[in-house]
Amino acid sequence: MKKFLSLAGLALALTILIASCKEKTVIVPVQRTLNGTVWKKYEVRTGDRDVYKVLTFRAPNIVNIAVRDDHGYLYADFQKEYTYIYEHPNFTVFAPNNLPNFGRLMDEETIEFNGEIFLKSK
Repeated sequence: MKKFLSLAGLALALTILIASCKEKTVIVPVQRTLNGTVWKKYEVRTGDRDVYKVLTFRAPNIVNIAVRDDHGYLYADFQKEYTYIYEHPNFTVFAPNNLPNFGRLMDEETIEFNGEIFLKSK
C-alpha cells in the first residue's frame, strides 16, 4: 500500500510539474511603423528628368524630406530632416520651430501629407 501511495504521489507531482511547465502563448501586438518606407510625389519635369518630392522615414521618429530627380540626385539642394510621431493611421511632422504638419496613411500604397498625395516607392 505504501508503494502504491508513493507511486500515486510521484505521478501527481509529475502531472503538476508538466502542467506548470506547459508553454504559454503570449500574443504581442505588432506596432505599425513608417520606418524604412519611401514615398514620392511627382513635382515637375525638367529637361529629360522627372523631379519628385520624397519622404524617407528613418528610425522611429526621423523623416527626411527632399526634392530629387528620377536618378536620385538632389534638385535645388533641398533636403531636410524633421522629427515625426506616428499613431496609425495619422502622423505629425514637426517643422524647425515645432509647427506641426499633418499626414495620414490612406492605404498601404498612399499617404496624404499637407494636402499632397504621395505614393509608396519602397
